[in-house]
Amino acid sequence: MKAKPAPSTPHPYHLIVGLDRSDAKADLFYVDTRSDRRWSQTLDTAPERLHDWLVKLRHDHPKARVAVCLEQPAINLILFLEDYAWITLYPINPITLQKFREAFVTSRAKDDAKHAQHLAELLYQSPCKTI
Repeated sequence: MKAKPAPSTPHPYHLIVGLDRSDAKADLFYVDTRSDRRWSQTLDTAPERLHDWLVKLRHDHPKARVAVCLEQPAINLILFLEDYAWITLYPINPITLQKFREAFVTSRAKDDAKHAQHLAELLYQSPCKTI
């Protein structure tokens, strides 16, 4: 008799966003855990632009459980995002991200868009504690 495959446990989040911020822009990488669809986006980091992004994100995914993964330290950004109760924040230790990145990028080259992707993939593959 052939063994049945183990049932797949759904990811606790419907949408994961990796967010890598610099002074002028934020690189975002999305993973829709239900469809495995992935895409990226860049936006301005002005509070009004971030608010507009979050309003649109909620409008486009009204019932989704959303997790945002970002690299520490990001105190002001975390304080800003905490006002959006429908988002679960995962601030990641920079060393954790560095080690995860080095597993895939042996050249140690840094790239903000890739950082956002690695943040999203890190959370997608191994959910962490919330803050």
